[in-house]
Amino acid sequence: MSVEAELQVPRQQWLNHMDSARSALVTLLATYVYPDPKPVSTAAFVHALGLLGFNEKAIRQALIRIRTSGLLNTVKVGRRSLWELSSTGYQLMDEGMHRLESLNREDRAWDGRMYLVSVDVPQRDRAIRHTITTRLGWAGYASIAPTLWVSTNPAAEQVAQRLMAELELPSFSLVAEHGAIGDIHRVIRDAWDLPGVAVEYRTFIDEFSSMQPRNPDDYFVARAQIGHQWRRFPFIDPGLPREMLPKNWAGVPASKLYRKLRGRWHGPASERWSELNLAADGKI
Repeated sequence: MSVEAELQVPRQQWLNHMDSARSALVTLLATYVYPDPKPVSTAAFVHALGLLGFNEKAIRQALIRIRTSGLLNTVKVGRRSLWELSSTGYQLMDEGMHRLESLNREDRAWDGRMYLVSVDVPQRDRAIRHTITTRLGWAGYASIAPTLWVSTNPAAEQVAQRLMAELELPSFSLVAEHGAIGDIHRVIRDAWDLPGVAVEYRTFIDEFSSMQPRNPDDYFVARAQIGHQWRRFPFIDPGLPREMLPKNWAGVPASKLYRKLRGRWHGPASERWSELNLAADGKI
C-alpha cells in the first residue's frame, strides 16, 4: 500500500459520522466563518467540503438550503457572489458557542433554581412541535409533561423567550426551587437519559483519543470531525449541575479531551482553510 493510501484509510474512517453536506457546512461556518467574518466563495466551500467527502452538487445544494433557512446571505464583491453569515446566523452561532463552552464546566455553580416553560401547541401542528422539541432540547430543556419544559440552566430561558416570541405561541415561564414533595433527582433521571449520554461521551473519548493527524489535510479533516461530533452533545446533554450528575461523569474527561485536541489541531487546520480560500481565489 502506498503512503498516500495509508493516509487515506484513517481519514476516511474519521469521516464516517459526517452524515450530510448541510451539517458539515454548519460545522465549517461555526469553526472558521463565525470567528473570522470574511465572505467566502462557493469554490472555497467546494474545495473544503470535498476534503470531507462530499461532491460538488451536494455542496451547492447545502449552500442553497442554508441560505433559505436564513443562516447565510450572498454578497457581491466585484463580479463575484460570495457567502457570509446573516444576522440570524450570527445570533444562532453566538447561542451555540455559549452552549458548547458551558458543557461540563466544573466551575459552574448552581443556586438550586429551575427554569420552567409552559407552551401550548396544537397536537396536529407537527412542524411546530418538532421545532419546539429541537430548539428547547438543544438549549437544555426536557419535557416533564405534555406542555411543560424544565431546565437548570439560567441561559436557557433567554433562548426559550426568543423562540416563543418567534413562534407567537401562548406560553409563560416560571423560576422555581424544589419543594418538600417528591425526589427532584428522580425527576431529572426520568427527564433525561443520562446513562445513554454517558455512553456517547465514552464513545467520543474512544474515537478521538487515538486520532493522529499527519499532514495538513488530515488536520483539517480531524478538526472538522471533532467539532462536528461535539456539536451533537447540546442536543442530548442538558448541561446539568454537578449535584444532579452521576459520580465519575464521562462528560468531564470528554470535555477536557475535546478542548485539548481542538487547541492542538486548530492552528494547522486554520492554515489549511486559508490555503483553500486562496486557491479558490486563484492567489496560490
